Amino acid sequence: MATSIVLKSAEQQRLSKLKNEDNGEDLISKLPDAMLHYILSFLPTKEIIQTSILCKRWQNLWTSISNIYLEDSVDRTKSDYPKRSASFLNFVERILLVHDDSDIERLCLSFKMPVNPSCVNSWISIALKHNIKKLSVSLPLGQSYILPRRLFTCESLTVLRLQMICNLNPSLIHWPKLKSLHLSRVTFFNESSTQQLFSSFPLLQNLVLIDCGWQNIKHISISIPNLSCLIFQQYLDIIPTEDLLDCKIEVHAANLVYLGCISNLYVNLLISARSLSNASVDLYNYGGAEKEVGGRSISMLSGIQSVRSLIISDETLECLSGAENFSDDVPVFQNLIYLKVACEMSRRTIEILLYLMEKSPNLQILDIAEGIIQDIEFIEDDWNFEVMPSCLKSHLKVISINAIYGQEPPILLLKYLLKHSTVLKRVMVHCPDSVSDSMGKREELKNQLLILPRSSENCVIEVLDSTL
Repeated sequence: MATSIVLKSAEQQRLSKLKNEDNGEDLISKLPDAMLHYILSFLPTKEIIQTSILCKRWQNLWTSISNIYLEDSVDRTKSDYPKRSASFLNFVERILLVHDDSDIERLCLSFKMPVNPSCVNSWISIALKHNIKKLSVSLPLGQSYILPRRLFTCESLTVLRLQMICNLNPSLIHWPKLKSLHLSRVTFFNESSTQQLFSSFPLLQNLVLIDCGWQNIKHISISIPNLSCLIFQQYLDIIPTEDLLDCKIEVHAANLVYLGCISNLYVNLLISARSLSNASVDLYNYGGAEKEVGGRSISMLSGIQSVRSLIISDETLECLSGAENFSDDVPVFQNLIYLKVACEMSRRTIEILLYLMEKSPNLQILDIAEGIIQDIEFIEDDWNFEVMPSCLKSHLKVISINAIYGQEPPILLLKYLLKHSTVLKRVMVHCPDSVSDSMGKREELKNQLLILPRSSENCVIEVLDSTL
């Protein structure tokens, strides 16, 4: 069923400006197809279709566009939603079916409405016949989909993004040009097919795995020599049992530069990356045994020892504290220069942080991005820690701490750091709006900080607006 599309007057007026106003001659239509396609590439797909009514020259141009973006924008609150959604799906079908023999560079299908799995299979198959290079499919939860077998042997694919519920169990995989792979909510069927999958893209540079199903996997070893960016996210809401899964995922990536990991430690992720320079790690325990959670946390961090910049969460520090021999087993971060704690800290996690700093002898910058939990009681004696990080005496030059209201916990922390940091050059204290907007409170806080004893004569303390 063809969808009737009427060109809005505003669109018609905008396009008419492209004509020569002196003699009415349509100069733009005389441009070669390649140039017209380039111009059309800046328009949404629906507006590209609308240009077909301008004149005969434009009538079929849209059937050879190389970039197709089809996003569900039907309003579910309207009474005619069923009719509109059916019309939109027919529109999608028509665009893909009438496309000429030219290649499709990019196809993006993003739907919130329920879609018949056979239609999705058919649309992807059409794109494959047109030597698709970049394919993105995002579909709602609640329905399982089956991917066409031909997808796994598409030699033209360079980018593949699948955000949908489906089982990945290909019998044959060959992606010689794939450089970016994003998988979200997919389930890996078994070890052999999964191992084959992750061995089939020699040029892969970017890998994103979000909320994937690993229930059928005991152990896989992924070796991707050209991988430079890995994002792994596993959240609480998809865990089917209360126990940690007996699943070990080893990733060997000699050229990995960036790692972003958010994990409930449901699976045991092990990284081997000698070139890694930047990492963001947020681990948390949803209810597993502390020792096992701590062991998995230690193992995960042990593979990223080469980082120069590390962002870590307060929950990650909590997980580390559960390890049986935490103080001995925390790896040494010889190259670490910048360390940021991305969540509010407690008395316990401050102590864990100091142990981590002790294993970071060359640390230069410490950023406590969200300050310290304010509803806990501190006394002066609380700051007699068992560990004294060596970096305080030799390398730590900059400290940044956020969300300071003038309460005792953050002041005590700063007092401790100022007392023991002998080469410190700069301390940046970021105030919340309630303090920044009041000159009296701001000056009071500044005076509190300036009278704190310092081991470094060159240390400058600055009171700044909050970065939150």
